[in-house]
Amino acid sequence: TYPSGYVGAKLKEDHKKPVILTVHEDRDGFLKEIFSNNRKIIYTWNFVDKIIRVNKKDLMEFKRLQIDESKLMFLPNGYSQDLFLPMDSNNARIKLKLPLDRMILVNIASLEAHKGQKYIIEATKKILNTRQDIMLYIVGQGSLRNSLQSLINKYGLQDNVILAGGNKPREEIPLWMNACDFFVLPSLSEGNPTVMFEALGCGKPFIGTNVGGIPEIIINDKLGILVEPRDAEGLAEAVSSALDTKWDADYIQDYAGQFTWDSIAEKLLDVYEKILHEK
Repeated sequence: TYPSGYVGAKLKEDHKKPVILTVHEDRDGFLKEIFSNNRKIIYTWNFVDKIIRVNKKDLMEFKRLQIDESKLMFLPNGYSQDLFLPMDSNNARIKLKLPLDRMILVNIASLEAHKGQKYIIEATKKILNTRQDIMLYIVGQGSLRNSLQSLINKYGLQDNVILAGGNKPREEIPLWMNACDFFVLPSLSEGNPTVMFEALGCGKPFIGTNVGGIPEIIINDKLGILVEPRDAEGLAEAVSSALDTKWDADYIQDYAGQFTWDSIAEKLLDVYEKILHEK
């Protein structure tokens, strides 16, 4: 919303052109704006013609500021279907030099506190008390890399939890999605994470937290398992349950089809056309 949306609203004032604003950020950042009393933010939300939020839950928050409900709409994130589609898991593992005889969990996110990687590391430690065939790969970079590695070392998990680095070529990310048995995102705060849609597009079950718009997408236990944030025990139980579940990759991929960027773009185009017609 600020500064980009504010600039758009000011340009509307000068040029009399409609403005559509997508509020794209995690819930914590969004709530800070809601409660900020920042006059520029409130001006922007009142003055633009349409506000798109990436999850339904947060639309209710705009009512605190008496934003016109008719301008609010939900439109989720999506994924690139040409990149994120199912491929042979063993081939993906061979290309990434990953073991073929392990159950693999993959997390792809920035290494920052709100992404919650320490909880899946702690959960992995608990799981390894009962079975040894688990590998966790954390793909990403960020300020917590050293502290996460120290946690891995403290628990003696060097053979089972790997910080795989970040800044990967875009074409490598689908390999990680397809190499895993489960995608894990233990975030403390989210809007509607793109990696969730990418994992579903590859037919992979999603293990994550009940934050932001995630429960609006993971709507049943055929798609994945959700737990509360900051709950390593719950994550361990979720992963253990997932290991004992027979997942239907075709069902997951078919469900994900409604969230391709092509599909989302068509809905966004409808919004532009309606507003242009009104104006």
